[in-house]
Amino acid sequence: MSKKAYIIAAGCFIIGVLLGVVASTAYWGKQTMQGLALLKEMEIARYGERALAAYQNESPQVAIYALSQYLDLLAETEALAGDQAVFMTKDGINFDAMLAHARLAKVYSAAGQSDRSTEQVAKALERASRDQRRERITNETMLMETVAQIDEAATK
Repeated sequence: MSKKAYIIAAGCFIIGVLLGVVASTAYWGKQTMQGLALLKEMEIARYGERALAAYQNESPQVAIYALSQYLDLLAETEALAGDQAVFMTKDGINFDAMLAHARLAKVYSAAGQSDRSTEQVAKALERASRDQRRERITNETMLMETVAQIDEAATK
């Protein structure tokens, strides 16, 4: 074999190795991103459980804080949700935010802050209007009935 043939063979081998390294790095990078997204989603779910527990069992001030923090976390997550989401879709985040706003409205109402309660009801209804499955929720009564049903199921 000539020197030229050895150089071509070596060049093809090096190019193949480089392509393999790039492809495997991309694959493992994607797997790592999906794993991190799953961990983040699990963290958000745990925070949602803590916010629900505060809503059900704590003073209005604690519940307001927990639900507000959960809504902030959902807003951040909604901005990032997309291809990397494992369980949390934008629809799921929207539904969780609707529930959190409605629950926050109930807590504000119980705390005597009717203006803030009205604000949260409006935000919850706006969230409900984005979801075709929740289109029957068009007013505060329907919203609160839905939340009551979900809360009752959550306590069982």
